[in-house]
Amino acid sequence: MIMANLRDHSSAFPDSRVRVYLLDRSTGESQGMNGPPLDSQTKALEFVSQANSYTLVATIALLAWVASGVEFSNETLRVSSMVCLTLAVVFGVCTLSLIPLVQEARRPGQSNFDVDARFLMFGHRSARLKASMLPQYAFLLAGLILYIAGMIS
Repeated sequence: MIMANLRDHSSAFPDSRVRVYLLDRSTGESQGMNGPPLDSQTKALEFVSQANSYTLVATIALLAWVASGVEFSNETLRVSSMVCLTLAVVFGVCTLSLIPLVQEARRPGQSNFDVDARFLMFGHRSARLKASMLPQYAFLLAGLILYIAGMIS
């Protein structure tokens, strides 16, 4: 009954981005309406993607704030903070670009962080999520620390 109502009203909102999941009563797993069951690795990768997107937006906003001319006690600290935040943005974009490659290359039961995502950039290359996420967060923290140090008079 509920599914019939959902299907009847789905054409009223063609641009809707709402995801509807069904629970399989026999296994308890969730699955998309028209797709395969979502496993725990896919859910985790989706979480990593969303968290990285929010972190990337916050990093870009902080970079814009630092670059806008906020009073710093030392210009070297401002430039250092901007460099760290810029590198955090670069690694954040790299992380976002690796996520679909990890989803495609992952085998059932394999951790998202153990997948070698292969791509073509100046030849055949591969990378893991850890190789882009760890520097992203390290540069973000360094940029924040330098920002705070620059605010102290």
